[in-house]
Amino acid sequence: MADTNTLDTVKYHGNQYVVIDTVLPGDQSYYVEDFNGRQGDNKRLVNVCLQNHGEFWNLGNYKVNLVGRDSKNTLKATQSAMIVDAVRGLIRLAIPAAFYQATGSYTDAFLQIVDDQGTIISSVRVDFDVLFNGTLISKVESQLYLGQISEFIKAAQAQVDMIKTDVESTQQSATAINDLLNTYLQTVKTNAAAVVGKDNQWSAKQTFTKGLETTDASVNNGMAVGGSLNVGGTITADRLAGKAMDAINQMIGAIPVVSSSAVSRDYTCGNGCSRPYDKDDLELQKIDLGNGNSIIVGSGTLNFDAQADKAATIKLPWHIQLGSGLIGRVFDYGDSIVYLDTLSDSQVNIQFHNNKKATRLWVTFFIVPFKY
Repeated sequence: MADTNTLDTVKYHGNQYVVIDTVLPGDQSYYVEDFNGRQGDNKRLVNVCLQNHGEFWNLGNYKVNLVGRDSKNTLKATQSAMIVDAVRGLIRLAIPAAFYQATGSYTDAFLQIVDDQGTIISSVRVDFDVLFNGTLISKVESQLYLGQISEFIKAAQAQVDMIKTDVESTQQSATAINDLLNTYLQTVKTNAAAVVGKDNQWSAKQTFTKGLETTDASVNNGMAVGGSLNVGGTITADRLAGKAMDAINQMIGAIPVVSSSAVSRDYTCGNGCSRPYDKDDLELQKIDLGNGNSIIVGSGTLNFDAQADKAATIKLPWHIQLGSGLIGRVFDYGDSIVYLDTLSDSQVNIQFHNNKKATRLWVTFFIVPFKY
């Protein structure tokens, strides 16, 4: 039941903030006209003052999310709330365009107060509408929008880009060394440098300030030696050998090559978990970072008919060492945990706090396998 009464506002630095109290009966909600928008709206600014029993929420250690399902029952979630004044519970939402795709009323929408671990501390239901926009040229289709995962993927991509930059830099250094060696060899081949085992003709005076050691020498125009010359390796015209070349080859061989496996659905579900068998099914991909390091990514939907005391299972097609790391989440408003099975070398478990009956949920996880 929506509360249609005019909502109170507070003024702060010249801006009005609509007051929303998180203490509200479960069958009631706030109808917030400031949330209403038209198709095509993007970054719509909404000022909110969050209260608890009429007292300001202190948001010093919390974040505020907006999540909901639009009139097409498509899930939307964003962390675009900026804390304006934590002590006064003042926030400013910049609602993305994805929230204003399908016309009609939101069937479920909540403002959530969450801590750094993602635990929902408090939430309150809000109602708002999306109005038709007849000026749009193309048809607007409502699409799944998960702002948190988008930011997570951007952060992961930034790390991959940084690794790629390091690899490219090393490859460029190796190319420069190779060009230098080719130039040197070409110089030797054109008799522009001295070669062991054959006569060398010097057209100008040569000065050796540190000395020269030789069993035979013929000087026709003059030579100055001020010390000694020692050669500890072998130099030939067509190749380089020795510790220096070994070090160069070792450095080139150590350059990691980043590659990705094809997207796969080669996994097995168990304990109340099953595939929906459509385009949104959970998909897997393994990214090889070189030197035995990799990242496994999984994202998509699964069906759950699971008991709270028995973890649903996903058997992966790859071996995963014990001690590997996993970051994962099921988008069910914090009702589950995702973790690696300690008794299996390839299994991901999903434990719900409550029983799930014929529920389809979006699952996302990242695994960094531990390398012994």
